[in-house]
Amino acid sequence: MDTSSNQMRLTIYLSEHDRHEGQALHEWIVYESHRRGLAGATVLRGVMGYSGHGPVHSSKVVVISDDLPFLVQVIDTEPALRELAETIRGLHPRGMILLEPVHRL
Repeated sequence: MDTSSNQMRLTIYLSEHDRHEGQALHEWIVYESHRRGLAGATVLRGVMGYSGHGPVHSSKVVVISDDLPFLVQVIDTEPALRELAETIRGLHPRGMILLEPVHRL
């Protein structure tokens, strides 16, 4: 784990249904990040969203969806995150993955 100011944030956009070997992919990413000793990971569950030309998914009671969006954010150095991103890309080739600098205040 690097606690310097050179940290980056990896954000992975997922669906609630994305899986790896039967496990929810967002869970796998958090456990894998922890196993690798990365600085931190957080999963955010979206209340509404869509991807591409697909339908809008919502957590509203009237329009309840069982396929809500998930974002996983992982913080560490660029080399460590690029390595993790390559692994995730192999498991989730159609998903969006972003890497951006983090500016701690």
